[in-house]
Amino acid sequence: MFFIWHPTIGLTSSSTVYTNLVADFGTSGLWHFHGAWHKISPWNSQGMEHWYEDVAVDFAGKGLWNYDGVWHKISPWDSQGMKYWYTWTADGLAADFGSKGLWNYRRSLGWQKISPWNPEGMEGWFTWATDGLAADFGSKGLWHYDGAAWHKISPWNPEGMEGWWGSWVSWTAGGLAADFAGKGLWYYDGVWHKISPWNPEGMEGWFSWATDGLAADFGSKGLWHYDGAAWHKISPWNPEGMEDFFFGLAVDFAGKGLWYYDGVWKKISQWDPQGMSRTVKGLAVDFGSKGLWYYDGTWHKISPLDPQDMEGIWYLI
Repeated sequence: MFFIWHPTIGLTSSSTVYTNLVADFGTSGLWHFHGAWHKISPWNSQGMEHWYEDVAVDFAGKGLWNYDGVWHKISPWDSQGMKYWYTWTADGLAADFGSKGLWNYRRSLGWQKISPWNPEGMEGWFTWATDGLAADFGSKGLWHYDGAAWHKISPWNPEGMEGWWGSWVSWTAGGLAADFAGKGLWYYDGVWHKISPWNPEGMEGWFSWATDGLAADFGSKGLWHYDGAAWHKISPWNPEGMEDFFFGLAVDFAGKGLWYYDGVWKKISQWDPQGMSRTVKGLAVDFGSKGLWYYDGTWHKISPLDPQDMEGIWYLI
């Protein structure tokens, strides 16, 4: 492997072309890594969201910008929350602009105001049956936007949502998982299915050729996997964090280290991450004082610094 040294950020690898990552290094500014580090802004991010091959970045009082290799200011307003979503026929970057309402941005169409209400939470999902953007509008309930119209799908407000994308394994499973507190855990694929009376402390959907579905941390009951038909207990331990990446699930089990699950558990690090972000074919992991690393089956240290925030890009800029 051929390495390049950057004097500010550190060690980079010219062969890790799939390590596509934007990282906020505080006083060092905002950087883009794609085989080597490039400083792309002296400003610090207030929030980032990957969409398409791009990253949308909220620079606080400087507005909302889009980076696709070059910068484009797409709004003078600051976002209170963003979510990338898509369906078979529509897509976009949903941005909550506070008193100005909820807007959707598409490359070909620009901005469209899709609601005067402000969501308390948003989640995108994509399945073979139904997909789009879910928005929790508080007292107004939970709504689904399909790219053309809103549909009220529940009067209840979720404590958490996870877009569990359609499965390569079953070709049928997938939908929007919603934790409705005392009402249990449900998933929506056009109709609601109650899948557990328990409430998860965390959820993560993942997608692979071998095994995929929804991972749910049920506290003292352990970590479970829902494959669309049944639950399977996969660990008695509780994760501090989970992230799907490249056909598997990365799980931080606190003092037990970082593990990878694709039907079988594999311990990939004894260290506990402070943050994780999926990239095209791997996982960026912030190990705090040990620096920023990238895992693609092998570990690569890409910076001695740990970022304040980072956003992996699933496609290539």
